[in-house]
Amino acid sequence: MNQEKIGKFIAQLRRERGLTQEQLGEMLGITGKAVSKWETAKSLPDPSLYKPICAIFEITLTELFNGERISAENAVEKTDQVLSEFVKKSVVSKTVNIFTAVLIVVGIVFIFASAVSGLGITASIVMISAGLLFFLLSFAIRISVWRLSGSKVVKNTGMGFSGALTIVFITLKLMGYIKWPWVWVLSPIWISVAAVIGIIVIGLLIVAVTDWIKKENENMKILKTFSRGL
Repeated sequence: MNQEKIGKFIAQLRRERGLTQEQLGEMLGITGKAVSKWETAKSLPDPSLYKPICAIFEITLTELFNGERISAENAVEKTDQVLSEFVKKSVVSKTVNIFTAVLIVVGIVFIFASAVSGLGITASIVMISAGLLFFLLSFAIRISVWRLSGSKVVKNTGMGFSGALTIVFITLKLMGYIKWPWVWVLSPIWISVAAVIGIIVIGLLIVAVTDWIKKENENMKILKTFSRGL
């Protein structure tokens, strides 16, 4: 499925019906921002919305997935193309997931092996570096596949930088190279979590303050209108 083509097709159908993004969102039980993300190719509709979208615009699933209206003569051919593309992407996705998972496991084995094998500092550093290289290779493969597929959404790679850094710190702690307390050994994880929570709290505060300012402005307008009437 071509994400950009589908987004443009939804935008075209919405305009033909004279609907705004907010109105279409209300009909589907979602926000107008979600519709905007579809139309700008930032995301695809949730599979549970495929049939409602087709019902609203009176199109088939094949037309939605293909991003264009299809004549009766070409319907069978287009359906076969869409199904074939879907199967290929599904197979590629599963293969990539399995291969990158193996790379991550191998990376973990290398790092922990360096901690229990009794090797010297140089050999241990080489093994840890090799483990991290497997992590980076896993991330690079996933990102490359998503870019080649035309997706503009960066997906979760399963184990981020903070996870890899935590494994390194744990390994160095077990090997006796660092004498940090465990709270600092695990700091990449809890610092990342704290940062996410902090961002969420700040976002909620900004929304609350913005709403309060809007309400105050509305109250001021009402008072001015009332005073003018007097």
